[in-house]
Amino acid sequence: MLDSRKIMDLEAAMGAGPLNDVLRLVPDSARAELVRVDGALASGDLEGARRAAHALKGFAANLGLNRLSLAAAQLDQVLRAQDAVSARPCRDALDRAMADTEAALASRG
Repeated sequence: MLDSRKIMDLEAAMGAGPLNDVLRLVPDSARAELVRVDGALASGDLEGARRAAHALKGFAANLGLNRLSLAAAQLDQVLRAQDAVSARPCRDALDRAMADTEAALASRG
């Protein structure tokens, strides 16, 4: 779920306080990307949805949020292939990964 090694490296580089400040922003930032994904999907803009999923994938990977990054990567991949049918289950999986990530961050303190 959370890459503890990556988080420890970030904490060493940034300090605990600044890292915690960044991690507190994760839910709102990730949800903003999810809104972009949903808006693009609703309008049939698969490339726009893919770009938002790709941004979320990178954002999550950089912070060691492995499950969220993987779920976003899967959505990115199906959208890259223009597979609108597979996009919905991947988008649903992304919601579950987001909920799990939020829970893991909350339990982290």
